[in-house]
Amino acid sequence: MKRVERSLRSGLIGIGLVLVHTAVAQIANTGFADSTGGVRLGNAQLALGASIDVYRTFSRTDHEEITGLVSSSRLNEWNVNLALLDVRFRLDRVRGRLIPGFGTYMERNYAPGEPRLLEGNVGFRPFPRSDLWIDIGILGSPFTNETPIARDHLMYARSLSAEYVPYFLSGARASLPFGKRITAYAYWVNGWQQVRDQVKGSAGLVQIEYRPHSTWLLNLNAFTGREQHATTGTNAPRHFLDFYCIHDNARGTRLTGSAYAGLQSGNAWQQANLIMERTLRSRLSASLRAEWFRDPSGVVLPTALTALDRGLFGFALGLRLPIEDHVLVRAEYRALEGTWTPDGRSPLTYFTLHAGLTL
Repeated sequence: MKRVERSLRSGLIGIGLVLVHTAVAQIANTGFADSTGGVRLGNAQLALGASIDVYRTFSRTDHEEITGLVSSSRLNEWNVNLALLDVRFRLDRVRGRLIPGFGTYMERNYAPGEPRLLEGNVGFRPFPRSDLWIDIGILGSPFTNETPIARDHLMYARSLSAEYVPYFLSGARASLPFGKRITAYAYWVNGWQQVRDQVKGSAGLVQIEYRPHSTWLLNLNAFTGREQHATTGTNAPRHFLDFYCIHDNARGTRLTGSAYAGLQSGNAWQQANLIMERTLRSRLSASLRAEWFRDPSGVVLPTALTALDRGLFGFALGLRLPIEDHVLVRAEYRALEGTWTPDGRSPLTYFTLHAGLTL
């Protein structure tokens, strides 16, 4: 096992890339909150966006929430998963972003006393002839292809992969593009989703975003830091590799997949998922997701939920209908193995109605 840990650590340090000589257009990276929408105020320096995500779940269980999930976790009631304001300011060498949030997602995912911010950071470009940016504060996490913001994703409910990695990071980030195909990021942060440094000692993260073609985006993240075991409560070095891809051929088919693996104290965990969306007619589209999550030692997901050594399987099927440019409605069915409610019903099946408004 030590040999495996050394190999994984080496993978965090040395990441090789193969370059191709094709010019590409930008495809949106759904691992980040969108930074192009909103309303321009006065001039292009200041933009204001807003979003509200309302949902209603239906389940045969009588319990009020899905244990262990943070996104859209309330059962058999109407509620607000996430309502946010997005304020962005940018000059030639200075920028900033503030995203306060409200709703059941914020209540479940933030510890008492932590600022209820998806992002709150300031950035500067230190060299006038370089595109190097330094951003400091609460940063959006690059892990997996899903953020907590529903409008940007093919399925409404976040997959298990996104639920058990950081949704945000606190620290500093340096970003530098290398042509139109590659952007490299380096993070120096407090740790694994920690606004305050709860496990003493900093953590590091390297991210490589690669666009080999106008319809493809590939993203690789590598994390190392000392973190707390979710089940035993002990602290130890954690090493983590995360990869996802996004494909949009602009002809009615969108595809995204995510896979990662982690190692801590000789305990490994893994996940993989695949999501596909297909336009049916006009704006109506259908999405399908298959997912697998395995954490037999309960490193990031307590063993009470994931006792199956073979891992947890799930699938979801959804319909998506945009109404004009600002309103989105969805209907989605999901089935998950595991003990997600106190009555122990497995698989947990539930149906969700969702309405979202975005500026």
